[in-house]
Amino acid sequence: MKDSEDEPGKVAPVPAPSSPTSPSSPDLPAGACIGLADGISFLTGKGRDPRSGSDSIEGLPAPILHSWRRCVEQGLSANAPKDIDLPTRHDLRILIESNESLVRAACAEVEALRRDLGGHSGLAVLTDAAGRILMRIGDDTFARDADKLALTSGASWAEQSVGTNAIGTALIEGQPLSVLGPEHFVSSNGVLNCSAAPIFDPRGAIVGVLDLSTPTAVPHDHIPALIRRAVEQIERGLFELHCGQWERMRLHSNPHFVGSPHEGLLAFDGDRLVGVNRNAVALLNLSWSAVGEARFADLFSVQYGSVNRQASSDECVVQTTGGQTLFARMESKPRAASKPDAGAVDANAAPSSPAAAPSSSFSRPHDFLDALPADAAIPRRRKVRRGTLIYGAEERDETGDAMVIMASGEARCFTSFEGKELTLFSLSEGDAMPLKEHIQVEIQKEGELYLLPHPVFERLVRTYPDFAFLVMPVIERLLRKSIDIIEDVAFHSVKYRLVRMVVDLAEKTGRKTPRGVVIDMRSSGETLAMRVGASRQTVSTAMAGLVRDGALERLGGGAILIPDLKRLKSDLEDLR
Repeated sequence: MKDSEDEPGKVAPVPAPSSPTSPSSPDLPAGACIGLADGISFLTGKGRDPRSGSDSIEGLPAPILHSWRRCVEQGLSANAPKDIDLPTRHDLRILIESNESLVRAACAEVEALRRDLGGHSGLAVLTDAAGRILMRIGDDTFARDADKLALTSGASWAEQSVGTNAIGTALIEGQPLSVLGPEHFVSSNGVLNCSAAPIFDPRGAIVGVLDLSTPTAVPHDHIPALIRRAVEQIERGLFELHCGQWERMRLHSNPHFVGSPHEGLLAFDGDRLVGVNRNAVALLNLSWSAVGEARFADLFSVQYGSVNRQASSDECVVQTTGGQTLFARMESKPRAASKPDAGAVDANAAPSSPAAAPSSSFSRPHDFLDALPADAAIPRRRKVRRGTLIYGAEERDETGDAMVIMASGEARCFTSFEGKELTLFSLSEGDAMPLKEHIQVEIQKEGELYLLPHPVFERLVRTYPDFAFLVMPVIERLLRKSIDIIEDVAFHSVKYRLVRMVVDLAEKTGRKTPRGVVIDMRSSGETLAMRVGASRQTVSTAMAGLVRDGALERLGGGAILIPDLKRLKSDLEDLR
């Protein structure tokens, strides 16, 4: 589906098939999944109206009935749904940028959720707090069917727009739920099975929804649990993004779970509670309204100042005001580092001669660092071999994330969950990026880099404005690249992304021969799939299609021949 760059598109939903009513058969079996027509027939057959005070129909979940009633009250039609406005690409970019924190926290989980479907068709969908789709990941065949229903990036799936559906109804109900087949208010959406859960920020506000939509043939018995786990991880990421400037408390009833995805998280500004995750809400039997209001003494029977900040989680035991015993670990808010031992790098000490800053003629951050005087007190360049792994969590200190600045070589940045990896960026000479806690860096080509602790980087930025002017655009470019990747997945097919990658390789590293251009594609199928942003099976199928069509030829040993690069570029434009 391609929209005008200047005018928003509209999708006219597929006309709904007529549904027979059965007023003479109101007695539905327990556990039955019933459609709108049957539901209204059942209600009217019993002398009740859908807008009445009835809270249940046998076999129909109460949230679905409540939603149907709202749809009827709003005058929505089950058989003549509204047209759905689609944003321009420019508007979609603005929408994604305005939800930057959510997208950053959720990106890897959306991909992992889609992979959890295995060989089944489906789409993992992330929306904002208004039900507008920020990103979706899934197989191309089902994506094309979903396009016909406007289950596509930028579209609003708020309940008032498309009737009862997992995304919009979860937003209103404020809880996870499934809408299966004919439980959708709009009949044409009855081809979908959808499960969704709202995403809460550390203050308890709903900031979005995570949804998994499939054909009705795909069972959803296990899917709500997958979504719940993914949402917990997203909320954990939001907590780390939003609460890093405050003192944080990690706790659980089992000391071995402190530091795990199952831990409760609390943030305190002084002794005032300013952020939590849902695990902490459950552990402490809290209401979200306690955030911003409750004090440490309202939650725990010990004094705020008496908690041992140096103790490990199995040594620090706290008792709640309700009498529950929990294991905890306190993390102090960022502060100036204490004076280091002799010979260590002092992260916060200003260089003795700021006036001796390098010339402002440098164009890359590492060149600027190379020219700093010895008394600038920064870590030396680090030589790294191919295969070296750098973990963001290990390089992070209590003040914040470390900064990696590439001087030479190549690396990939990725995140992983339960053994599944998602490549986020490729780094090469001159690139710079903060190492978030969940990010790992794998060196793919031997080289050198600077690894700057957070306070060192902050000091350099304050002391040398020219350094800040060099490094900030590099970081911004990588952020833009991540947004482009999301936009790419939203608007372009796997075949387009694969062909574009092949063309890019041909133009950058291709070797011209009498038969055409030869490129090296010795990457594993999994690595190739991660670079394209799709499953290994989907990418392999797309690659086989290009070979079958004569656009590519396998030469063995990972070498690929492009007989006609000009034709392939033309095909790329046609696929756009």
